[in-house]
Amino acid sequence: MSPPPVLQALAGLTLDPATPFADLDAPPGVPLVFALVASNPGGGPLTWSAYFLRVDIGMSFDPVTATFTWTPPESAADSVFTVRFQASTPSGGTAYALARLQVGIAHAGSPGLALGPAAPNPFADAVTIPFVLPAAADTRLEIFDLAGRRIEVVLDVRLAAGPHAARWVAGAHRPGVYLCRLEAGPWRAQRTLVLAR
Repeated sequence: MSPPPVLQALAGLTLDPATPFADLDAPPGVPLVFALVASNPGGGPLTWSAYFLRVDIGMSFDPVTATFTWTPPESAADSVFTVRFQASTPSGGTAYALARLQVGIAHAGSPGLALGPAAPNPFADAVTIPFVLPAAADTRLEIFDLAGRRIEVVLDVRLAAGPHAARWVAGAHRPGVYLCRLEAGPWRAQRTLVLAR
């Protein structure tokens, strides 16, 4: 069997072979279109497929161009979807990448909360989580595991409007995927964090 494909990028983000994962924002009503890039060390074409596509809410994937397209509906607000993309060689070698699509929540009459991309992500020890508050609010930033258990409260304080950042030191927590959830007054947002050691 020839070597498996090498997945290089998803939505313009370089993929780490050890953690082939991308965390993407998908605001309601805004088209999300991205392509995957991979190479075949053994030569020849690659065959693409996608799993866990929610075609019922409009997700689509073109296996010829390896392009994902979706305009999240308002009904998907405040949700997270995971799609698995797989590249296969003619001799059966495979590689995959995961995209977690985080659909924000809209709040009528307000520009809402902006939760920026965490950095670095994946991270080995500590990660910085930037955010912008549209107004002064009691602000709480919590970390959850994928089973929904709260792991840690990183921040619980009243903050003024404007840009802020919080830092989570993972300490003895196991490597894996965690959810960072931010609540500020009536606004909520969340992101995925990948702890990789």
